Amino acid sequence: MKVLLTAFGLHNPYARSELQEHAIIPIAFDAPTGGLDLDYSALLVAESFILDEQAFEYIRQNRRTFLTAMWTSVTALIDAGLVELADYGDVCAPHAKQIVDKTEHLLRSVEAWRPIAREQWLTVRPEFEEFASRYGSAPRQMANAAHYGVLNHLQNLEADVTVTEVTRVERLLLTRRTRLSRGEQDVLRDVFRPLVAQAVIYDLLRTRLGAPFLDWDDAEAFHEQLRAARWTAEEAVAEDATGVAREARRLFSVVIPEFRPGRIEDVIKFLKSKGAVASLRAELAETLERGERVSADWMVRTQVEAARAQLVASERGRVIKWFGRCISAWIPGASLLTEAAIEASEDIAETVMRPREAQRFEWLYALQRLAPRTSARGVRPDQCASCDAELSSDSDACAACGWTWNAGGEV
Repeated sequence: MKVLLTAFGLHNPYARSELQEHAIIPIAFDAPTGGLDLDYSALLVAESFILDEQAFEYIRQNRRTFLTAMWTSVTALIDAGLVELADYGDVCAPHAKQIVDKTEHLLRSVEAWRPIAREQWLTVRPEFEEFASRYGSAPRQMANAAHYGVLNHLQNLEADVTVTEVTRVERLLLTRRTRLSRGEQDVLRDVFRPLVAQAVIYDLLRTRLGAPFLDWDDAEAFHEQLRAARWTAEEAVAEDATGVAREARRLFSVVIPEFRPGRIEDVIKFLKSKGAVASLRAELAETLERGERVSADWMVRTQVEAARAQLVASERGRVIKWFGRCISAWIPGASLLTEAAIEASEDIAETVMRPREAQRFEWLYALQRLAPRTSARGVRPDQCASCDAELSSDSDACAACGWTWNAGGEV
């Protein structure tokens, strides 16, 4: 599956104010080396990606500031043939009038959008403020920390964009009063326009480029509201990667953070592992369809099912045995199912893999092959994490490739 990476504000007919420094970039997280990088966990749900040419140029221009790590990742993905550049403007330009018309139709009443916009701002405001203090340029500190729709509204009024004015409008955005004057509704309608139009634009890109989009979590409610407003069942059908990506981030941030890819090379290796991405995406999508969330117990149950399904042929038995031990060490808050998972995983080393069942858990198997990998709290693996060769019982070094393990992890 190919996924669109979003770029807020570009080609948006309502975006009159200068875009904030954090607006255009795709979904990101704090890089260990400093600055922002692509969110590797979210990337693991797609086989390849489409990136707006203007967003790529923005990353290139800032490659020596807070986007050094992101530039490295994007160019590595392009070199690996996993990212293609497209001019989103070419798609949007012929439909400019429809974008405006649909946005205005959706905003005839602002009431449906008020709780969505309010909750989004409560979520992202601390993140914007953190970005402004850590990464943003000094002259744009106030703008980087403010609500873009508010900045844009003040620009439309040709009013002074001051802290006082921004705070005044943001206070209206956050109010929970049930009755607003017509003037207040008009203000909020103008604040919401670039946000709603952006959801319309992503929906247009999705249909024209034939790929779902991967947006920030805080924007999900905007897309849900847009889907609810569609006029036909056919139009309402959308393959949206955002929810699945959210669970992937939870999986690698909360449940098994030690398995989160630490380098773009790990991401590329996973994306190119046969069946890994598709099986992970399917597993997370089915979890959501059942009304569940990724959790420690979910991970343990998955391990138990992998064992019972005879996931691994004899040559892969050591890997899954090692994985069962990892789960025991990494998620001690899980239920007693952990012990069942370990027992099951250790009982299947000599079983025969069933191809159909194996496909479901290819993502789990591929995670074992990411190198270098941090080993789990002193538990020595039986197999080299670099080349898969068996480790001798009397040595921590791989005779085939030289990879070495010690009690603190892999070297």
